[in-house]
Amino acid sequence: MDTIADADGVSKSTLYERYPTKQALLRAVIAVHVASWAQDWEGKGGPVPTDLRQRLKHRARSFMEYFCSGRLEILERLDALVGFIDDVVERAAGVDLQVLP
Repeated sequence: MDTIADADGVSKSTLYERYPTKQALLRAVIAVHVASWAQDWEGKGGPVPTDLRQRLKHRARSFMEYFCSGRLEILERLDALVGFIDDVVERAAGVDLQVLP
């Protein structure tokens, strides 16, 4: 957390005010990446067609480009890390955590 606070130019206490746990910080990082990737996905290939058939082709092409880019693997790794951290915390605390969808 010290390294992240230093890199962001904030104090560690400010970082913990924004993200009370490391899991919350990791989830925020994932959310930012997912939003960025979704925005990139929408912007590729020009405007989304209004015709249903063309829109489906556009989505399929965008998905394949995304899948082949390696970004999906990064997202899967981040998701696995969140799951791992949640499991460790649950075992340590003996309670179930509510996981974001």
